[in-house]
Amino acid sequence: MTKLFTSINECRRSPQGECTFHKKTEINRVILLLIGIELFFVSIFALAGPFVSVFIAQGISGGAISIVGIASMIFLITKSTLQIPFSHLVDKTAKENSIVGILSLGYATMALCPLILAFSTATWHVFVAQFFCGLGNALSYPSWNALFTHHIDQKQAAFEWSIYDTIIGLSSAGAVALGGFLIDKTSFQAVFLVTGFIILLSSFLPLVFYKRFGNSHTHSWKNKNSALN
Repeated sequence: MTKLFTSINECRRSPQGECTFHKKTEINRVILLLIGIELFFVSIFALAGPFVSVFIAQGISGGAISIVGIASMIFLITKSTLQIPFSHLVDKTAKENSIVGILSLGYATMALCPLILAFSTATWHVFVAQFFCGLGNALSYPSWNALFTHHIDQKQAAFEWSIYDTIIGLSSAGAVALGGFLIDKTSFQAVFLVTGFIILLSSFLPLVFYKRFGNSHTHSWKNKNSALN
C-alpha cells in the first residue's frame, strides 16, 4: 500500500542533509506567464460574454430564447469539431514559438465575436459572431493547453492546475460583476466594442512575452529539454 506519510528517517534528503520529501518546487516562469496571459484575456471576455444571451433576447430583432439556443449550438459545434484538426496541427508543429503564434491568432479571431455583436441587428449576424468565437476557441484552447502541459512540473501538476483554475475563477467573477455594471451605465454595444478592441489589440501579447522570456528556447517543440525552469 502506498504510504501517505513519512517519518524523518524515511525522508529523502538532499546532499546538504535537508529533507526534500515535502519540499515544493518553485513554479517556473513560463507557467506563470501562461496563467497571466489567460487571466487577462478571460477577464476581458468575461466583461461581455455572460450577457450575450440577454443581448440576443432583448436587443436583436426577432431575438428569442430559441435563437440563444441556436447561437450557443453554433459556437459549441464549431469549437468541438475544429479543435480536433487544430490540435493535430499543434502536435505536429516543430517550434514552440509557432504554437504561441497559433495562440495569438486564436485570441485575435475571438475578438471578432464581440465586434460583430456590437453592430448586429439581425439573428444571422449573431450566428456569424458565434462561429468566429468557436473558431477562435478551437485555435487558442489546444495551443494554450499544449504550452501549459509542456512546461508544467509533474511533481506538482495538480497544484499548478489548481492555481490556474482558482485565479481564473476569481478574476472572472470580478469581471462579470464589472461587465454588468458597465452595461447598465452605457450599453451592450459599447461594452462589446471595448471588449473586442482590447482583445484584438492585445492578441499579439503572447508573442511579445514569449520573445522576452523564451527567446532562447525556439528549438524543437518536441524536445523535453526545452522547458524553462
